[in-house]
Amino acid sequence: MKLSTMPYQDEAFYDWDTKVVMVAGGKGSGKTGTMSALKSLATAAVEPGTTQILASPTIGMTYSNVLPLMREMNETLKLKVEGLDLGAPNYLDVSCLQGGTCRIWLNRPIERPHRTVGINASRIFMEEVDEAPWDKCEQFFNEAVAGRLRRPFPGNRGQINITGAPVMNGNLSRLWEICVERGLQCAKWHWSMLDNYTLTDDYKADAVALIPSSHAAGWIRGQFYKNTDDLVYPDLDLTPNEDGKSRTSNWTGLTLRDRAPDETVLACFDLNLGGMSCAFFLERQGCMYLVGEIVKEKDVLTLLTKISQIIPKDKVILTCDPASTQVQPFIRQGGWRNQIMTSAPPVEWRVASMNLAIRAADGTRHLFMNPKAAPVSTRCLAMQTYLAGAPDKKTWVEEAGTDISGPADAVGYAVYLRRPFKARGAPEVKLRGF
Repeated sequence: MKLSTMPYQDEAFYDWDTKVVMVAGGKGSGKTGTMSALKSLATAAVEPGTTQILASPTIGMTYSNVLPLMREMNETLKLKVEGLDLGAPNYLDVSCLQGGTCRIWLNRPIERPHRTVGINASRIFMEEVDEAPWDKCEQFFNEAVAGRLRRPFPGNRGQINITGAPVMNGNLSRLWEICVERGLQCAKWHWSMLDNYTLTDDYKADAVALIPSSHAAGWIRGQFYKNTDDLVYPDLDLTPNEDGKSRTSNWTGLTLRDRAPDETVLACFDLNLGGMSCAFFLERQGCMYLVGEIVKEKDVLTLLTKISQIIPKDKVILTCDPASTQVQPFIRQGGWRNQIMTSAPPVEWRVASMNLAIRAADGTRHLFMNPKAAPVSTRCLAMQTYLAGAPDKKTWVEEAGTDISGPADAVGYAVYLRRPFKARGAPEVKLRGF
């Protein structure tokens, strides 16, 4: 076969053995053509009797983005591929160079992970994962790792190839975190359009001029960057500290198991249609540590029961959205210790309070989070953006059973209670008398 790859693409393309291969590709870097279209056809041609799955977020994206590139690549490869001339084939049958065939399934998109059931694939290609809903992307990946891969021929293991955007708080980086946490054999490359010699200098210059400087590292150079545009909490940094103790980021390794026998836990919950969220905090030396959570709970009494099962009732202080008057009788009747504000402070004051706790102007931080102990809450805070000038309250978060603001508000009310924004005109924190 005549394979046409560029030097910066070679390592990722010719890695046919590592279990998970990821490419964070900037604009114009060629990740779809090389890592999905070309690599799928090239590996299929030398692995007779095997099956592949090539999955975009939707079937339409596979047919409109990847399939035309496969036709273009095959003009050079000269492979016999049944179905390549069709407009929307369910699969392609590639005639292998040494006899036999390899089938490439095209109608198994990321948004429908259940459609991979029953297929044992030697290679799986997940294309542009940041365009897919996170819950579907994670489920598809878990299906692939758990049982859809089998030993290919002539390689020695199955492989998942993944492409996506170089956004630090995007789906590709989250899948990378999962690989590292599980100890999966994985490799990651960053591709840049500046290295693509098929693009003219004028094209590159125009592209650079159009891309905001805050995005340039990612969109142009392929390096992971934190997209802070319109983020509600732009300074939130969950990078683990090397010593596990320093306060150079908002990360902490503390969990509820680190609570001292006589230490009190602050538990703050927020009510939303579809699911309640409760955040647990340890308070030490003027700092707040988010060390646990309960999410997707639909019943107040069940939530309170779960809290009492996690922490002794006399070691909990409850607080919640001051507007949640329907739950306050349960708190009073249950004899729970509580500190609930008389009224909810305006959203802008809560956001200011949170940002000061995350990182003040002098660089100090007073709010720390354990992403493993409270994964949904930390994700919502890291990803919440402004929508029409106000924090997003519409984006659905399946893991929470509600919109993105539920877990975020459960943290926000607790932080305002303990560390209110004390600028001129800010509302005074007053507590209910029960």
